[in-house]
Amino acid sequence: MIGEYFSMAIRNLLRRRLRSWLTILGILIGITAIVSLISVSQGMKATITKQFEKLGYDKVIIFPGKGMEDMMAGLTSLSEHDLKLVRTVPGVDLATGLIYKIGKVEYNNDMEYTWVVGIDPESGKKIVEDIQAYEIDKGRDLRKGDKYKTILGYYFGTKDIFDRVIKPKDKIKIEGKEFEVIGLLKKIGNREDDSTIYIPFDIAKELFEEGDKLGAIYVKVKNGFETEKVAEKIKETLRRDRKQEIGEEDFSVQTTREILESFSSILAIIQGVIVGIAAISLLVGGIGIMNTMYTSVLERIREIGVMKAIGAKNLDISLMFLIESGLLGLVGGGFGVVTGVALAKIVEQAVAKSGVLGTEMLKAHFSPYLIISVLAFSFFVGMISGLFPAIKAAKQNPVDALRYE
Repeated sequence: MIGEYFSMAIRNLLRRRLRSWLTILGILIGITAIVSLISVSQGMKATITKQFEKLGYDKVIIFPGKGMEDMMAGLTSLSEHDLKLVRTVPGVDLATGLIYKIGKVEYNNDMEYTWVVGIDPESGKKIVEDIQAYEIDKGRDLRKGDKYKTILGYYFGTKDIFDRVIKPKDKIKIEGKEFEVIGLLKKIGNREDDSTIYIPFDIAKELFEEGDKLGAIYVKVKNGFETEKVAEKIKETLRRDRKQEIGEEDFSVQTTREILESFSSILAIIQGVIVGIAAISLLVGGIGIMNTMYTSVLERIREIGVMKAIGAKNLDISLMFLIESGLLGLVGGGFGVVTGVALAKIVEQAVAKSGVLGTEMLKAHFSPYLIISVLAFSFFVGMISGLFPAIKAAKQNPVDALRYE
């Protein structure tokens, strides 16, 4: 019986092709927006999660101010004194200070501004390599005793930043001082990291006249210690040294797990906003389906009368119209999935070519759960939109219906 309803619904939709397509359009637009934008945000989340899993959850990062944003803004409330205190905290395996500055870089009479990071080749290289996820591609890494030597991000080895490719043993100027390039990094996957320059910590202090100021402190926790508890102990130690109350801190201590959760929360909010915007389009599509179904009821009153005269019940009439409206939603959802997937892939390729986030950072992710949920939701929206027209059709008096012109 249900099969007959579906075949009848398909025939009715095919008889009114133009009206059906125009009705489907509203659902198609909404589903396209949901599939494309959610798949892109899920892809970003999967990539970020993968990167954090790679560096491990045994790392703690101490930022000046309220977090990474204050560090990037140049706010400095950390010092080498703080670094020494952190190293005394039980459970801390390694701790290193870094200097983050935007520096003027010159090569072959061209000039650019980019991030310059001062790292300690002896105490901090291992932690920085884990957290920054960098790996030497050409040349060598920084060593103890290196002075005016530098390692460059991936893009410096292409023509993306300067007109000429930079190679190991080439010379560049950073803040007017000449440095020898000793290494180039493999691609990390986002523009900012792949355009970063690394120099020895002591040289960065001298170059930027930072004194004992630090841009951030990176910590590796010993095996057998809980990262969250060690992070809390670091907070207590720094708070006590600065004579600050809870909530008054001018520094921020975050574990890699907390940073990942923050990213996930932001992405969840973005997804919620996306779904809310797309819901407006779905509402318009649902009203379109309702309007189409009301029109269909008026056009088929005699047909309804015939069906009732030969024994069709109110439930049969209702199901026929509900399935038809559900199919309108489902077809719109199906085409919306196809166009949504295509749009997400276009966005992925466009961002990759632009180099804004890198080729690895934005990868659209199409989960079967998302596709199935969207199709089921489309069918549900269609049926709900057709509910009142279906009730109206079922209530038709067969005698009046047969006389209807």
